[in-house]
Amino acid sequence: MSPPTEAVLRPAQPSDLAAALDVNNANTPEVNRLTIEDLERFAAIAHRFLVVELEREILGLLVVLDGPSTPYASTNYQWFAERYDSFFYVDRIALSEAARGLGLGRRLYTALIAEGNSHDRPIAAEVNVLPANEPSMHFHRRMGFSPVGARSFGDDKWVVMLATAPPPTDRSTGSPPTDRSTGSPPTDRSTGSPPTR
Repeated sequence: MSPPTEAVLRPAQPSDLAAALDVNNANTPEVNRLTIEDLERFAAIAHRFLVVELEREILGLLVVLDGPSTPYASTNYQWFAERYDSFFYVDRIALSEAARGLGLGRRLYTALIAEGNSHDRPIAAEVNVLPANEPSMHFHRRMGFSPVGARSFGDDKWVVMLATAPPPTDRSTGSPPTDRSTGSPPTDRSTGSPPTR
């Protein structure tokens, strides 16, 4: 009996984008839907755009941006750019159902965190807490991420801002950072829960 084939993590190629798009869009609402043009832009600007390939099938993707210099309009990315002098921003990680439970997310993040450590750069990401994405929150905690803020997008959406290191100071005031989307710091950084109102 031959040993099982191991998944390969490699840079995305133009021929991968259609399959990567299918994986991404199958993971909504945990990640937002994209178009092929969105992925082409990521391929042009991303620090890392990796795919997970197993037996010639694309089963996952990871998109990482180099902050704060990458021109990217995401308000979540900009939130980190206001607080960190340098960081790697995980815009998205998505795996197909067939790829879950194989340790691939851990492999992707382990390599990224090692790169961040070697360049003295924290890794930054956000996770939905309303609607809740508990598996992602649990995964990020296991990988060494801690809440550094929270953002509201109305009554039906909150995200917790996560990083592998706290921001040094608020650049405009020299004080510990506050959440500028609400004007006050999040009330529960230990749980990553949105502030109660």
